[in-house]
Amino acid sequence: MTPYVYEFLYRGGDPDDAATSPAWHVIMRGLPGETWPGERVFNMQQAAEAGFDLPAVIGGINVAALAEVDRLNSILATLQGEDA
Repeated sequence: MTPYVYEFLYRGGDPDDAATSPAWHVIMRGLPGETWPGERVFNMQQAAEAGFDLPAVIGGINVAALAEVDRLNSILATLQGEDA
C-alpha cells in the first residue's frame, strides 16, 4: 500500500514578526507488513526530500477528505431512503 498522511500539523508565522516563520510536520503511515515503516515523522525539509512536499501532503489530505464526504453522503442517502 502507498504510504498515507496520518497526521499533519501546520504552525503559521506572525506576519508582523519576521522571527516567526510558518512550519509544518507530517506523520506518514503504511500498513503493517509493508516495506514502508509503520510510522515516520517528517519535518518540512525531510518530507520534501522524501517526496512529500507540501502540495503532495495537501493533495493526499484532500483525496482522503473527499472520499470521506462521498462515504458519508452515501450513508445519508441510504438513511433518507429508509425514512421515505
